[in-house]
Amino acid sequence: MAIHLSVRFANANTLSALTNTSVSPELIAASLNLDPGLFHYLSDSLHPPNAVNRLHAQYAKVARGVAAGYMEIALLLRVVNYTFLASNVFRQRVLAAREPPFLGVEGRVIRLCGRISDTLTMSLERDGRHLLPIIEDPAVYKHLLEKHTQNGQIPAAWQVREGQYGSPQAWAGLYVDEPALLKTQNGKRLLYIEADGTNSEDALRFGTESADLTIEDASAAFRMIEDRANHNPSLPPYEVVKVFLGDMLQKKQTGGGTEYTLRQRIKLRREVDIFVDSKLPIVTEIVSWCDRTADKGYLNRKVIFETDSQEYYHNCKEILQNYGFTVVDIVDVTPEEAGKLPRLIYYRRTASTVNAFRAVIESEDVDPSRLCVVIDTKEGLDTIRQLHPDETVRIVCSSEIYDGLLRQIRTWCRMGYTPSEIQREIDARSAYVRQIAKMVAEQTEEAKKAGELKKGEFEEDLQKKEKEEVKAKEGQEVKESGEGKPEG
Repeated sequence: MAIHLSVRFANANTLSALTNTSVSPELIAASLNLDPGLFHYLSDSLHPPNAVNRLHAQYAKVARGVAAGYMEIALLLRVVNYTFLASNVFRQRVLAAREPPFLGVEGRVIRLCGRISDTLTMSLERDGRHLLPIIEDPAVYKHLLEKHTQNGQIPAAWQVREGQYGSPQAWAGLYVDEPALLKTQNGKRLLYIEADGTNSEDALRFGTESADLTIEDASAAFRMIEDRANHNPSLPPYEVVKVFLGDMLQKKQTGGGTEYTLRQRIKLRREVDIFVDSKLPIVTEIVSWCDRTADKGYLNRKVIFETDSQEYYHNCKEILQNYGFTVVDIVDVTPEEAGKLPRLIYYRRTASTVNAFRAVIESEDVDPSRLCVVIDTKEGLDTIRQLHPDETVRIVCSSEIYDGLLRQIRTWCRMGYTPSEIQREIDARSAYVRQIAKMVAEQTEEAKKAGELKKGEFEEDLQKKEKEEVKAKEGQEVKESGEGKPEG
């Protein structure tokens, strides 16, 4: 019984010491049906024997409190340390797009963005967490991920490396829940997937090979995402809607040497439910601006096109000629004409386009209402608006147009229209300009073969962009490693 009493007394007071309290021995004795008077020998009188015993008991109490206090501090430090480590690991996984997104988001759109997507920044600003981007390289989207994940707190993207779109392991962990399915007005549920197959900063080349997300990548990803949805038996009946945005004049060859376009492949293999030609909306906007701005009369409908791309100039000249406009180079007009004629500005890089626009606005006597700037990124769009806040300058932003088109298709789907009905509407709206673009693409190809146009311009741009991305990554790595080193 004495051992039992000692053990219970030790346990009770060790735990109590964590809160700076204690349990009296009389209480412990009473809980064991013992006489509490056993401990009354420590009387309040200060006779030497009793005083010595009381002092020893106080020393033991202090020692117990000190030991328990250090144990408490050590335990708290370990809890804080493990919490910090777990939080840091979670943050790194979120910023690396390897942490599954939170569930419960109503109406989630999954979008394949490839290595880089000019439209993604615009879409995330508008749709937020309702858009789940599938990206190849998180380093390219570093600042975008930091912003929309709240610096690594909320998962907002998923990574699939280049060439891994058909690998089940690349999609393991991605979960499709019931709220993510889009609801239509007629009661259907849709697993909605978009693919951005456009080339970055390349709005006026026709038939250019894909330098990023291909139709093969998108087709494999569509199947994998549908397989992931099938892993959830609790999902209600749903339909899959697959939308592809890209240059429908892209060409490839079969093993037998037969050439075919992207549009022909999609129609034949039906890998996509709705396909949108990324070039035609840009051309349509440029033609519309020319029609509103150029002088009336067939011989007077001149438009200046300022660019550093032979292919851009050739394509735009041939297209606008079919609409009754005459395109002239900036060096072929007098200073007086340069200030009066409508001017279209579009360079191969967004930064160059912004710089040219700024130079025109600041150094030339030009009517801003007769300027049109073609921009590919949201950053470029914001910069142009900062340089010229009023809306007299016409800005044709490809990422803004693409985002608007994709949102319109989603709206039609929610209204209950079928993919085939939506496709017919899209084709009907762009039938004429599609025929012109096809003709111009063929002329451009012949001009390159004849040596009239520079070959390899697109490849040259790709090489420059790849070098810039490598330098940017190296600079970021040096910066991050430098931040982790102590000074001195």
